[in-house]
Amino acid sequence: KKSQDRPAIAEHICNILKDRERRNKASKGRKYQKLSRNAKLVLSNGGPSVKWFQSFFAHHAKRISQKVPVAVEKKRLAQYTEDNVVEHVHAPAGLVQTLRSAGIMDEDGKIIHPVLNRDESPQFVDFNTLRGNNIRRLVASSGESAVLPKQENRECVSIDVTMSLDGFMFGPHIIIARECLTESCAPDEVAVFDDCINEKLKYSTHSLISNNQCGVQTGPTLLQRSHLLDRELAARGTVRPVVEMTDNHDSRYDDDMMQFCEEKQIIKWSEKANTSGIFQALDQVNHQLHSEYNKGVREFKKLRKTQLAMRYHRKVDESEVKVNATDFLRIFCDIWFTWSTVMDRKIAWRRVGIMQECIAPDEINREHFVVHAGPEVKDSVPLSFADFSGSPEGVRKGTPEYFKRKLAAIRALGQEWETFETTPMLRGILEVRSVPPLPPKPSKGRLSDNNGSFSFNEVRKKKAAKKQAEQDARQETEFRALQQDLAKKQRDAEITATAAAKQQKLEALKHAWESEALIAAFKAAGGGDGGAD
Repeated sequence: KKSQDRPAIAEHICNILKDRERRNKASKGRKYQKLSRNAKLVLSNGGPSVKWFQSFFAHHAKRISQKVPVAVEKKRLAQYTEDNVVEHVHAPAGLVQTLRSAGIMDEDGKIIHPVLNRDESPQFVDFNTLRGNNIRRLVASSGESAVLPKQENRECVSIDVTMSLDGFMFGPHIIIARECLTESCAPDEVAVFDDCINEKLKYSTHSLISNNQCGVQTGPTLLQRSHLLDRELAARGTVRPVVEMTDNHDSRYDDDMMQFCEEKQIIKWSEKANTSGIFQALDQVNHQLHSEYNKGVREFKKLRKTQLAMRYHRKVDESEVKVNATDFLRIFCDIWFTWSTVMDRKIAWRRVGIMQECIAPDEINREHFVVHAGPEVKDSVPLSFADFSGSPEGVRKGTPEYFKRKLAAIRALGQEWETFETTPMLRGILEVRSVPPLPPKPSKGRLSDNNGSFSFNEVRKKKAAKKQAEQDARQETEFRALQQDLAKKQRDAEITATAAAKQQKLEALKHAWESEALIAAFKAAGGGDGGAD
């Protein structure tokens, strides 16, 4: 529909017509397809007219439409084929055989034990959150670019998600790149994770936060996640064994983790490399998690902007608001229980061909397949109507048999054209071209001394215990200071009393000395003969 796209479409149309001309010259007879007058005109003009494009899209509005292309990694796109679907489901080590050998699927194809899916998804704390209609429109002069300043935080956090075939969402596992856990990893919002199982709403409030050098899943962090999963399965009363579908990054499947899963009857099963986009249920809904988080970041910035404006009594722009790891946890706690519903998760399982009643490969989402499943590939297009214009052989023209055979031939041609589907295998139909590939500072107080994993509840308790210990230490310090002050005052009072007693004694001695001196002077004056009486 857009004028900038028409040259590319016109080039494809001309290539198809040129290929038909070459085939007409190379092969005569029944494969010959004469170009119509309009086709020759299109070929001579180098493409259809604008009016033709308008008419074409108007007549086929229900069959075709323009869409925004979805970026898919080239090596993954090459694996999205029907052959891999068959191998994924029916291979000797495929999904069906794995479920049956583990006793999870019965002979009728019904899944009687839980099937899980676990996947990690990286999430920037605050980067590239403005997309599509969320981008603010700015006015700028012609030839000048419009620049929108903003704060970014490209720190990446791994979110480990696990869900069950019945739509149950297990507790989250957060992996951050830290030397140790600090108080900033336990904001007040993490109190929603209180280590419980809610079967009615199909979610768990258990949680786990891990820190390591890289901030991605490793063997030790996955082992801790498996411990948490074992506790959650036990709390739900789940019958073992269970199958956990996951990706095939072998770097995290160390001996300790695999031994633990074997003891707890948690069977790890992964699909072929680079096919998780069509065979993993979580890959069908992970975009909702990122979308909800980015929405939460935008709303958080608006709220923080208003708070700063009220605090400093001035206008605050969103570019002054920065989101840190503590804010990430606050936003995550707000969106975790609402980013997907039970129905969303069940639909995700169906889009990878797995349902409680059966395994249905036909339900696998094929919208990104380069080659779709279709009818048997034919060497040439169906015959034209001109091939049936002549008289049937061995029948006299005008007889009932003549018309009967001719009608049967026309019906056969109509059915052939009705079931015919253009496939990319036909030369000239489709050419696949390769494409070259100012917030408050978070607390730094340590809650752990090395790498490890803890539930949000444990981290919250550690933070509360540390605060209580600090409060007790402050009270002890204040009590000691008060005791020292009282002791000092008591010593000062004793010193004052001692000084007063000493002064009183000196005064008495002085008075006695003065009295003796007066008597001696009186006697010396001769006043002592007559009697002192």
